[in-house]
Amino acid sequence: MPIIKATLNLIIFFFIINENLVSQTLVNNLFDLKRQIILEDLSKEPLSDSRAIATGYWKKIQYYNNDLYIMNLDKIENDKKIGRHFKLYIFSKNKNKILKVPTIKRNIIQDDYYNCFAVSEKYLCILAQFYVYIYSIENDNVNFIRKISLDYYHHLIKLEGDKIIIMMSNIVSETIKVGNHTNILIYDIVKDKTISKGSLPNPNGIEQSFFMPSNFITYQNGIFAVSDVTKYQIHLYDTKLNLLETLSRTPNIWKDIKYCKECQETMKTLNLKSFEVHETIKKLNKINMLFSTVRRVNFINDTTLFVCIENMAKDYFDSDWYYDVWKKRNGKWQLENTELKVKNNLNTTILKFDCFSASYIISDGKLLTTGAIPFLIKNEEYKNHSAVKERIDNYFIDNLLKYSVFVYEIKD
Repeated sequence: MPIIKATLNLIIFFFIINENLVSQTLVNNLFDLKRQIILEDLSKEPLSDSRAIATGYWKKIQYYNNDLYIMNLDKIENDKKIGRHFKLYIFSKNKNKILKVPTIKRNIIQDDYYNCFAVSEKYLCILAQFYVYIYSIENDNVNFIRKISLDYYHHLIKLEGDKIIIMMSNIVSETIKVGNHTNILIYDIVKDKTISKGSLPNPNGIEQSFFMPSNFITYQNGIFAVSDVTKYQIHLYDTKLNLLETLSRTPNIWKDIKYCKECQETMKTLNLKSFEVHETIKKLNKINMLFSTVRRVNFINDTTLFVCIENMAKDYFDSDWYYDVWKKRNGKWQLENTELKVKNNLNTTILKFDCFSASYIISDGKLLTTGAIPFLIKNEEYKNHSAVKERIDNYFIDNLLKYSVFVYEIKD
């Protein structure tokens, strides 16, 4: 099936070593595969919307306390007992289950556009542009607590104890109106009170947020990291928005936009305060292969910052991605690994599934990816790419599409 073959070319197992890059350190070596989770319902059938989940998974999947949480925010269910609701799938090592999340009442939650969700042992929070819907989770019951309004559009959310951390570093039509594209808010659920909120300087190159996936802001244990896009500068702020320090360097593979005459001329013509979004994207598409960008920055844990650099190609699948790892040691941030590479090579006997190398989730200290893999693959099978690929192709001749989530853990 063509779709399966295409999908197989979109997934990478980070721990597989590329034979043709022996001389170069690989990001593969930093991660161990800890778990493969097949996306199927309680009757072992594929999730009815698993493909939709897999193709937009950065806003539909969370990992917490060794459990995988999946909620398709693009699909509202309905039944006589609870009415309109979302399904929250929980994949535990011992038992899988489905919880129903009520949509409260008409014209409040179901008519919003949902960005993403966050989950913990006690809470579930759904971010919907200018609102956050807060639920409690207790004894497998999900109960609505309250809805809070936001002054600015936000697109990222995280839970830390009883606190909700809401972030934004992205251009959308709502932020064009005010010009603030980078905002944060910290809210205490128990106290029903906003602890901190405000705007941060927009990153250099913020217009690149039109291209997904991107992640220019991240949070971990009292620290916000905001990355410039067309400069390698990562600014660290505390929860009061005080600048603590800036991590910067010039990678060897970096193509600096300031040396690109065509880029400079094009950038002068952009008007990010207008609503000509399609025209802006059209102009950027003509030059974005000519310079490097910091595509993503993510805290993996309190002492590890994971940075993805992109050199885009005309064919996106031919783009190059490089990874830096910063470690905090003795109270100081140090560059631990530089320009690590992931490279696809299907002309090898090693089982290697390629992915958008910038498409992954960092959640609860784990790195998550998805792929159209319908069954568990044993370690010894990784060495025979063609045999496993044939087995997968044969499975999908007579069976529905079924996806897996792969959970990786960074090595100490």
